[in-house]
Amino acid sequence: MEACYRAGIRIPDDVSVTGIDGIFWDLHHVGLSTVRLPIDQVAARAAQVMGERLEEPRRPITHETIAGALRPGASLAAPHHPPR
Repeated sequence: MEACYRAGIRIPDDVSVTGIDGIFWDLHHVGLSTVRLPIDQVAARAAQVMGERLEEPRRPITHETIAGALRPGASLAAPHHPPR
């Protein structure tokens, strides 16, 4: 966001910006839109998968999705024109 301000890019007029896990929201209250993740759930699942991998190193790699939640803030705006 700082680089945008220095370059004269207006948030959210020129570009929308979002973060993850509410870090800047919680620390600075700047109105940054953020995606909140259930960190306890992510950490527990990561530990479980690492344990499984240690027990069975040739186990196939999997991809998992853990849902987050958008916390809109002042850094988002609708597009000015339809997507191409």
